[in-house]
Amino acid sequence: MFAIAVTLTIVSCTKNKDNAGGGGTVSAFNYPISQLYGTWDCTHVLVDYNWQEVSNMFSATFYEDGSYSGRGVLGNGTGTYQAVGNTITTYVNGSMFYKYDVIEFNGSTAQLKMYKGTTQAEIENSTKVIKVRKSEVIVVSPVE
Repeated sequence: MFAIAVTLTIVSCTKNKDNAGGGGTVSAFNYPISQLYGTWDCTHVLVDYNWQEVSNMFSATFYEDGSYSGRGVLGNGTGTYQAVGNTITTYVNGSMFYKYDVIEFNGSTAQLKMYKGTTQAEIENSTKVIKVRKSEVIVVSPVE
């Protein structure tokens, strides 16, 4: 019984280390964190209950070290992110930029609820449901 408890503890610690994000903050993303690494392009936006195809609207690249970069209608720049539970939170200059709640995620496509703001009204006004597709995979370095 003791051996099982020790094994589970070691596995749990290893999993948390693998899920580092947001500038080194340990997180517990509900999906394999290595599948998040890469460039994700927005392909569709839900408008009035209908999916509208978009191209070159925006993209975000998530790196293993907890940094990310973005380009498109949301702006061009860099920052950090945290992936905890079903939520990916991005930061620019230390302030929350956008949050993405995962609705579906399979490692190469995802459906996300995207929003920002500090008040409920701001969040409701900014919320969009989007579909994204991974266009570039980033090779993950082995865990030491």
